[in-house]
Amino acid sequence: VNNIPFLRNTIMKYVLTSRSHLIESPPTYNVNYGYKSWEAFSNLSYYTRALPPVPDDCPTPMGVKGKKELPDSKEIVEKFLLRRKFIPDPQGTNMMFAF
Repeated sequence: VNNIPFLRNTIMKYVLTSRSHLIESPPTYNVNYGYKSWEAFSNLSYYTRALPPVPDDCPTPMGVKGKKELPDSKEIVEKFLLRRKFIPDPQGTNMMFAF
């Protein structure tokens, strides 16, 4: 059967179309929700499309649990991203040598 392209393609088309209903497809896009960005709206993964964004009248910014206010972004940057002291590479290499 694999040596005859027409027969192979016809059988594979039938198998794929007849069994395609067994696989769950992600839900369709819903424009009733206020997505933060185009990437969030057009994300193709199954689980992010299944969960709608947090509604505007929700008591907390991240859902029904958590703090009432998010911390200031400058505070987060200073706490987690700002480097206080330089830590040299233990091997003594430079990552910018190619530039």
